[in-house]
Amino acid sequence: MQTLLAFFRLENSMEFCRKLEAAETASDMIAALMTIAKLVPQDRADDIIPEVAAAVKPKFITLILNEDPVETGGAGIVILSRLLADTSPEGRHKYAGCFQSLIGCLEKISKSGVEVQLDMYTDSLFCLKSLYHLATDDEKLFSRISDILVKFYPHCREKVIEVAVDLWFVIPRADMILAEIVAIAKNEVDVHVCLIQSFNAVGIYKNWIEKMDETKWLEDVLHVLGSLMRGKLRDEFRWQAVISVQLLIQIFSKDVLLAHLRFLSTAVTFASVEIQYLINLGSAGRSFNELQEPIVACAIVLKEVPEMFLSSQCDRHFKDMNVPGIIDQLVSTVNFILAFLGDDEEEPLPAPVLNYVMSMLLSYLCEAFELLDKDLVNPSLHKMFSFWEMPCQQNGTTDDLAMLTTFMQCVIENGSELPPEDVLQYAKVVVDFCSNQDLRSDDKLTALLSIYCDTMLQFRWNQLVLILPGEVRNVFYQLIRLLENGQHPTSPYVPICLVAICLRMQENCRFEMTTSTWQQIIDEIRVSRKFLEAHFADIGRDNDASQAIIFLRYSATALLSLCQMDTVLQASLSGMWRRAFPDNDIFNGLCPIMALSDLDVLFAGNETTSFA
Repeated sequence: MQTLLAFFRLENSMEFCRKLEAAETASDMIAALMTIAKLVPQDRADDIIPEVAAAVKPKFITLILNEDPVETGGAGIVILSRLLADTSPEGRHKYAGCFQSLIGCLEKISKSGVEVQLDMYTDSLFCLKSLYHLATDDEKLFSRISDILVKFYPHCREKVIEVAVDLWFVIPRADMILAEIVAIAKNEVDVHVCLIQSFNAVGIYKNWIEKMDETKWLEDVLHVLGSLMRGKLRDEFRWQAVISVQLLIQIFSKDVLLAHLRFLSTAVTFASVEIQYLINLGSAGRSFNELQEPIVACAIVLKEVPEMFLSSQCDRHFKDMNVPGIIDQLVSTVNFILAFLGDDEEEPLPAPVLNYVMSMLLSYLCEAFELLDKDLVNPSLHKMFSFWEMPCQQNGTTDDLAMLTTFMQCVIENGSELPPEDVLQYAKVVVDFCSNQDLRSDDKLTALLSIYCDTMLQFRWNQLVLILPGEVRNVFYQLIRLLENGQHPTSPYVPICLVAICLRMQENCRFEMTTSTWQQIIDEIRVSRKFLEAHFADIGRDNDASQAIIFLRYSATALLSLCQMDTVLQASLSGMWRRAFPDNDIFNGLCPIMALSDLDVLFAGNETTSFA
């Protein structure tokens, strides 16, 4: 009997759809719409939506929204929600003209004092969320929407929270709406998880290009997150909390976040403990792919927040009282991760997770290397090198090379040693990369090449050539070719840094070098020497001058050593040198590099030349 009744009502509603199409006046249209809304069972409404959508024009939706929603049973809301649900996001622009009437209708519902069904609230919020992007920057409109959500809140708290969060991500300037709801929700512990889950669900897909400098709701959200991180929660909820912290770091500027140091301290400690727990879970058999999102969030928090603590904007008293303890906790966590990476029996982390974890570790290697356990650092260095080196060989970018160069620089400067194969692979990868680029048009690559050569000067070439002579020879001649190809920027420090490493390697390895190569080396020394003569007063202030004098000193010292050990070479180069420097003391007695003065004297006393 119930089935027959439902069928009868559906058939009648289809008849009214035909009347809807034939309606000639607004009154006829409203009457037909209201009748359909009353006749159609809730679970059969979708069956006639296409019929209604074809017949209804937005202006008639506006008319019915303007009717008293209590008297109509909210028919306008019901019909509009069905039409919007059955329309693509692009197609919803058709109903843009209904937005103001929708707000008016929702205000009537919220102020009526009449109990309505939960479906009416959810349908209303769905319509609001679907058309909200059409709102302007009208503060009065934001205030009206805020009042509606506050009045709806007691009837469907979680749905209102979801909508308020969603609306903020659509128009961040309207943060008063979210601020009102968060201010209420922070005092209701049972909706805290809903708030951060809603925040994460929308925020995770948002790409923040510019950081925000102000907001009205951050303090209350931090209160909620702090409460969650200090409470006893299920794993999934704790991980949602740290994901929210990650999003806040991505959304807000450092200055905004540094106003909440105590929360940041809690967040770092929380992430530090949680990432160890997550990795232990993965080691115990839980899929790392399932744990990917919270591990990444922890890694971002552990990389970004400590850098804020070290900044000049951070309160000095807070630093003195809290940072030492935080550092101890972080060092313990980093050592734990290093031990995990260094254990070949452990399940490897998935590539996306490894990327963030390695980036985090790199910041600690650069800033706190001396605090880390060297017995844990050294076994993991090869894996870290392989991670940073691989992208550079696979259509890598200058940014990829920068990460590898930064890693090598901090490792070498702190006295750790990589396997010889890794050292020479690094030497080869960088020179290969630079050989395929035009250094004249890439300032960042030029700066990286300078760091590369400075790092290469610290390698123990006398030992490397005994272990891997062929590989060392290949790198040497690659550097010579890079020096001779002439694709250098106008700044003289790039060619002179190549000269410095070539002479340093030659000093330890003694490879065959052609007359033209020696001529190129002396020419580059001449160019750099003249550059320093013109910019002598800029040393220490100008980067080009400061870099040039460093590598010119290395070059002159290595060349002097070579000539002192090899009188044949000394005699061979003296003619080239005197032609390059006919007036030896171009610094008028103020040459800042003693080895250059010594070379002037050395070659001035040798009249024999083997190279014409």
